[in-house]
Amino acid sequence: MIDALLRMRRLQPLAAGPSGSTLIATLGVLALTSMIVATTLFESQNRFRASYQSSRWSQAAHAAEAGAELALMSAQNNSWTADGWSAAPDDPGDPAVTKTFILSTGVPATGPINAEVSVDRISMSGAEWLRIRSRGLADLSGGAPAGIDSQDVLLRKLSLRVDRSTGASVGTTPRAIRTIEILAQPRPALPFKRPILMDKRFTMSGGWVDSFDSDDSTKSTAGLYDVAKRQSGGTVGINDTEGASNIGSAFIYGDLKYSGAAPASTGNVQGTISTPFSDLISPVLSPGDAASPNYWTTFNPTPTNITNTTTLTGGTKSSPARYKVTSVNIAAGKVLTMAPHAVGVESHIEVWVTGDFTTSGSGYIQQEAGVHVTYHVEGDVTVSGSSFNNLTNRAANNIMNVVTPAVEVSQTVTVSGSGTFIGAINAPGAALTVSGGAEMSGAFIGKTMSISDGTNIHFDEALPRIGANGDAGYQVSSFVEAVR
Repeated sequence: MIDALLRMRRLQPLAAGPSGSTLIATLGVLALTSMIVATTLFESQNRFRASYQSSRWSQAAHAAEAGAELALMSAQNNSWTADGWSAAPDDPGDPAVTKTFILSTGVPATGPINAEVSVDRISMSGAEWLRIRSRGLADLSGGAPAGIDSQDVLLRKLSLRVDRSTGASVGTTPRAIRTIEILAQPRPALPFKRPILMDKRFTMSGGWVDSFDSDDSTKSTAGLYDVAKRQSGGTVGINDTEGASNIGSAFIYGDLKYSGAAPASTGNVQGTISTPFSDLISPVLSPGDAASPNYWTTFNPTPTNITNTTTLTGGTKSSPARYKVTSVNIAAGKVLTMAPHAVGVESHIEVWVTGDFTTSGSGYIQQEAGVHVTYHVEGDVTVSGSSFNNLTNRAANNIMNVVTPAVEVSQTVTVSGSGTFIGAINAPGAALTVSGGAEMSGAFIGKTMSISDGTNIHFDEALPRIGANGDAGYQVSSFVEAVR
């Protein structure tokens, strides 16, 4: 009986219950789940970091571009000091001027975004170009760790611990830094680089020569000459004095440069007197000359000459209104009006005069605001200082080109009487005579020049920055990003 019971006990299955293998399996699942969660969190964190750093990297590029554009705006307007720069860029080889622009002001939750910009001048192709270097900086939050993607880190070259440009530690502020460099080429400019440039002798009696800048409120008042803001850019250049040049003890607030025998009576020259001097004076070609850069193929057929009160209406900058006339003779009581093609719209007029250009008595030219006028005169010019009522108040908007005659032909440009003349005269083959005590704001190029009766010449420093087509300043020639 006992043996039978023992055999039955051995054959009965064991009751179910916890075992070690089940516990191990459970722990394994939990560990695997934890690893998956940790890996997911790690990957998410790194992808977020890479995405965040990528966005700040892009913002650094935008900041660099914004800094360069702000520098170009200062260059176009010549408003360096007014815009907060320490000075305007000086001669090639001189230290760059710098400015930091804070671009994140008023932008919430982005962190600091700045542009550090430097500008200097370099000599290229016989001209002075601007070199603009702009560093865009966007601060990174979350410390210095990089993303897990090594190729992404290599591409973006983030400054997590060291500033890649200077080698200095960035401390607790890692940054995305991108640097661009722009070369800006000056547009083909008007030929007026100084108030007076003569190929031959120059004489002056009384008065003075100085400068102002119609684009800079610190050097002019409402764009007009202000003696209280006088500048010392009144340089006179004479290629050949012919042994007869005489400054007449007039004040020249600038330099006197010449070749030939020394001019007489230079005691009131405020700048440097130096020799030798030579500056190219290019001949002025007729619009009818196919070699002229301003060659005309079409023009308005009327009027054929101007002797009575007349209105000429302008065109657009790309399609200026062009008039060809045999002569201009505005006598007493007559008015030649230069009008815009629409009220308040910038307008452009060119007048080709195949003969003489004359105003007399109370006759005058009314140049409305916003109208740019260029004259091309093949004959002699005889006007008074009050003949031109230039309501634009800019010399660059009133240009008179006097076509260079054949060598054996004499040519004269005479400006007499008081009044204010705002404009520039380019007459390489003419003898210029200025008298009557007028106030002349602009510049003059001629063969010879005689100034008397206390006439004052005020050079507008904006003229060298104005392109021949009326554009000012610079155009971007190259744009590169530093890869370091």
